[in-house]
Order: sequence, then structure tokens, then C-alpha cells
Amino acid sequence: MTPNRRNYYRILQVQPEAPPEVIKASWRALMHAGRGHPDLGGDPAAATLLNEAYAVLGDPDRRRDYDRQLDLGRLRGRVAADVPAVPAPRVDPARWRTDRCCPMCRTALPAVMRTDARCTCCDAPLTPAPEAPSGERELVGRRAAARRARNDTAALISDCRGVPIDARLIDLSLGGAGLFAAASVSPGMAVRVVTGSIDAVGRVVACHRSQAQWRIRVQWLTARPLAGKGVWVRVAA
Repeated sequence: MTPNRRNYYRILQVQPEAPPEVIKASWRALMHAGRGHPDLGGDPAAATLLNEAYAVLGDPDRRRDYDRQLDLGRLRGRVAADVPAVPAPRVDPARWRTDRCCPMCRTALPAVMRTDARCTCCDAPLTPAPEAPSGERELVGRRAAARRARNDTAALISDCRGVPIDARLIDLSLGGAGLFAAASVSPGMAVRVVTGSIDAVGRVVACHRSQAQWRIRVQWLTARPLAGKGVWVRVAA
């Protein structure tokens, strides 16, 4: 068999310094949320390569040997946060239902919207996010909605090509979420957030530098729970 010469980090679309949790989240996002799995219509050869890459990078010993082969030790510690911000879109993604188009890629919505509908172009969920109680909504720079602390590994997708940014969910509410991410995004743009429990699209309401990371707040536009229970939390006095 001819050895594979492609870079496993590029295949999984992660940085060489990405922690194991981010590598796993990116692999899951590409295989499942990104419809890379053959059972979801993905190319079997591409799925095999994704699994091969994860088998190496997901194993600490195999990853260490692979890094030595690629001479990646010198790349450790590079700050991924230096990636330039993605320009904000000209159209407000919050108008997606009025404009009848996907908030991520502007592809036209299906004529008949099912509760589990996804975009036919970028696969983003098209299920409207749960309605937050009156007064519980995302504000620029701060949160009015009751929120619950989280610490979930996340893949933050900032464009319709589906390239994920390493991220971590830090809080969650019916109105939106807060994240730490390895790169900045522009307020006003749509981003997709994929964790082990949710697949959602939100509008960025704030993004600012926090040491070596970026702290981001998003307001949910669409959301699809991937877990059976305990995803959304409503806090009442």
C-alpha cells in the first residue's frame, strides 16, 4: 500500500497545537454534522481518510510519532489567534426567515420546511432556535438572558465552506451562548457552533481579545439538539 502523504492536521482542519478534545470535535463535525459519513451521503474514500487521520491524531503515542515525522515540534505554541478576522457579511443573517434563505450561505430555503430541515448547500440546521422569555435576549457586549455555565469542546464554523475553528463553549442560554475561540470573527456575521449536544447557527454580537484567545458571544438563529435532554436551560425566579 502506498503510504498517505497528506497532512492529517489539514485533513481534520485543526492546528498542529490543537488539544485532543478539539481534534475529536472536528472529526465528529466533519463526519456527522458535515455529512462526511457514507451513511449520510459522504464519499467513502474521504471518510476513510478522516478516520485514518483521527486514528493517528486521536492516539497520544501515535500522534507523538507522527509529529516527529513531520518535525512539528517546532510549531507547538504558535498562536492560532493571529488568524485575521473574517469580514462581516453585508446582509444581516438575523433576517434569514424574512429573506427565506440559509443564515450561513444564503441558499434558498426549501419550499416546505420540516422541523429537522437542513440547508441543502452547507448542511446548517434550519430549525428556528427556541423562543427566549420576554427580556431574555442577546445584547451587544452583554447577556440579558439567564445563562448556565458550560465547558464543552466546540467547533466554530465561520463560513459556508465548513472549516472549523477550535473553540470552547463557556455558557449557554435560550438566547445564545458564550465561547472562547482560537480566532476572531466579525460582529454581525453568522457562525455555526457544533458540540456534542447541539448544532446551531448564531449571529455574532460581540468578539474581543482575551489573552491568547477570543471571547465571542452569539445570539441563536437556528438550533438542533444532538442530545436527548438537558440542552436548553430556562431559569425562573
